[in-house]
Amino acid sequence: MKKAIVNGLSVFRLFAGFVVVALAFAGDWISASRLILAGFLSDLIDGPLARKFHVETKGGKVLDLTADIVFDECIIGALFLLGKISLPVEIVMAVVIVCLRFTVIFESKTLVRVGMILGVAYSPGMVWLIGKYYAFPALGSKGIVCLTVSAIPVGLLIAFFKRERIMGDLRKVKNMFLS
Repeated sequence: MKKAIVNGLSVFRLFAGFVVVALAFAGDWISASRLILAGFLSDLIDGPLARKFHVETKGGKVLDLTADIVFDECIIGALFLLGKISLPVEIVMAVVIVCLRFTVIFESKTLVRVGMILGVAYSPGMVWLIGKYYAFPALGSKGIVCLTVSAIPVGLLIAFFKRERIMGDLRKVKNMFLS
């Protein structure tokens, strides 16, 4: 049952990406924004739940990886298909999405370093694209300010609950660069 819950979150995200595309084409930016938020939240909790319930599997990691790639690319792909972003931006974002996700599977030092560099550039870019094209039409400028301000405590809460993992990852990164 616990394994089904964790994998269900990944399957939800897998299909949610396609629904986001449909909502974007229909011009329903509010629903698309909500579904993107739900997808990101499911991505945040599926891994910690799998570890907490002791149901981590290689198949679950592959399902999660696939769902992440499909979900992220659907968000960016819809913007490209609607003419909001150019083909070069779409290609760069797609390559970054795939590279970032594959650092999870292949734990080589080089890939982790590349993933860290890409992540620093990708995260603000993805947030900007989602804010500009999905949330802004739905919320307006005041809504974007509220969304940004409310994201700060959410980020702090996530950091608090993941502090042991974050500190462990930071130690690994420090050791990689010093070795």
